[in-house]
Amino acid sequence: MPWHRRYRLLLVIYGICLLVGGREWWLSRGSEPPGWFTEEGRALAEVLVRVTPDEADTEFIQGMQSLASGDVAEYERFLEEALVRNPKHNDMLLRFHAQHLIDTGADWVTVNQALNRWRINHPFDVETINYYIDPGPETDLQLAALEDALLRVRWIERAWLEPIAVEDGTRPWRIVIDFTDGAVVDIRDVDRAVGFVLPG
Repeated sequence: MPWHRRYRLLLVIYGICLLVGGREWWLSRGSEPPGWFTEEGRALAEVLVRVTPDEADTEFIQGMQSLASGDVAEYERFLEEALVRNPKHNDMLLRFHAQHLIDTGADWVTVNQALNRWRINHPFDVETINYYIDPGPETDLQLAALEDALLRVRWIERAWLEPIAVEDGTRPWRIVIDFTDGAVVDIRDVDRAVGFVLPG
């Protein structure tokens, strides 16, 4: 058996660590982090495709490159192929999948399944999820009331709102959600909180 097949999982982990480590190094220097579509990112993907073509991590990296280049359909295809392999170890893949479903307006059942799949496999993950509303609060009182309503949801550890700068006349806001460890997520609770404070 060729050595690269024997140690293919180690190579995948090493490759991901190199990419993440490189990103942190660039950030520490105050530079723009290398993206999935840089020469380094493409080179890593090519190596992983040759060494571990049927691994979920490889398909995830290919999907991220597709998304970075604007090919959403190809990103979704790679992501679905990766998810079929039940990649419990890859918290980034599971989280990105859940976020993508929220961003594309998937139904609440599908979103809940994805969020809980991520949280069950990685209950102590400190990463957040973004949820978008438009229009958002128009007064400080509405803003405070909405944040309070969100904090009353048992699976939300912390939540805060950020206005999004746009030039098309809309008033979108981003709700940043931090999760309570081990709690079951129901995204409808966010809709209920928003609807209670911002009816209509």
